[in-house]
Amino acid sequence: GIFVFGGDIFDKGPGDIRIARLVINLKRKYPDRCYLLIGNRDANKLRFTSELSDDDVENRPLDEVPPIPCVGNKLKPLHFIKENAHKGYENDKITRLKWMLKETLGSPDTFEFRREELAILSGRNDDEISDEEVIASFLESVQEGGFVVEYLKLAQIGVILHDTLFVHGGVNVESCGFVPDYKKFRYFDRATGDVVVKSVDDIPGFLLPENHTVEDWINHLNAFADDALNHYLQSPFWQEKDGIWIRGGEALMAYQSTPATQGRGVIVPTFVDGGKVSKFSEKLVQYLQQSRLSRIIVGHKPVADSPLVIRDDGALEVIMADTSYSDPSSADNRGDAVAEVIVEPDGSALVHGVLSDGKEYNFILPAVHEMNTGNLIGKKTKDDFWIKAKLEDQTLLLVKTEGRKVTRKYISPHEVKAHL
Repeated sequence: GIFVFGGDIFDKGPGDIRIARLVINLKRKYPDRCYLLIGNRDANKLRFTSELSDDDVENRPLDEVPPIPCVGNKLKPLHFIKENAHKGYENDKITRLKWMLKETLGSPDTFEFRREELAILSGRNDDEISDEEVIASFLESVQEGGFVVEYLKLAQIGVILHDTLFVHGGVNVESCGFVPDYKKFRYFDRATGDVVVKSVDDIPGFLLPENHTVEDWINHLNAFADDALNHYLQSPFWQEKDGIWIRGGEALMAYQSTPATQGRGVIVPTFVDGGKVSKFSEKLVQYLQQSRLSRIIVGHKPVADSPLVIRDDGALEVIMADTSYSDPSSADNRGDAVAEVIVEPDGSALVHGVLSDGKEYNFILPAVHEMNTGNLIGKKTKDDFWIKAKLEDQTLLLVKTEGRKVTRKYISPHEVKAHL
């Protein structure tokens, strides 16, 4: 068997170090049977070295450090410190890291998660782990030999196995065949925090020749990631050149950002936008079919407590398998929900797992090229519900998403025809 880990290994709880070490060791032991993907929560950690450096924290006037609107942040570090003055926050690396995690990386609990994990690893209580130890762990993780860097060294942007393409986020027509420039592609302007590129055409890089295959493209993207990471290791700090501040690895940080890529990438684009499932583009289907690919498996976008299948028999199938927000009432936002997708050499796929309410589901998706009228998973009903899963007792789970709201209902197989 072959194992594919879909990326976003970090920020999900007090297990970043241990889980990273586990998959790193697995990849090293079985290099041809284990594949790791780069997610946005993996690549964005490279910001720590430059933005938590002495020059950026201690030697740069605090009021000159901007918010970073291109990552959805509107609160400057100066205002973050003022709002948290009662907690003793000062202009130091510890506070700046807390600001980055909460305000710019969407991971407000990760600082304390790390404290908890360091306590577990050292056999101490949480209150015995100092803030200095926590930030040291973060900074060491993005240095040569650190677990974030080691993960990124072994990980890839994309993997092709049989007729299936694996990426973290999604694929769109704008991204197909495009490879960014690992030296010139920038994430955001250091002085303003704004994006540097304003349109897809502004992104430095190149399009592969028209006769290229998807495999050619993915190989180029994986080489781009390697080059960008090596660039980071050679020059991880901010440097001013011709009036522009740049840092090594900026291109990989940018490639995991929707505003920076203008959607022209595969780490963060998604097939679900605002709760609505996107229709397959004919150009995208043709592009994949020319390379004999008929399935894309992704994560990134949470789709409740079971994978979401989007299927057009004979053309393309997408399986979205991020179940990280299955149960918001639980401490880890996942609860008891678990899912596994197994792709067979004949093109079929087994999807099984446990829902947040404890119900088990188990079904087989036939090969995409098979026009199987009996398969209902991945179909859309007249009232905009998607048939999402088949339970052990053959009951079907239907869901409809509107923004972050998910409406679900169960129906029996004999009722489904009336809904299609």
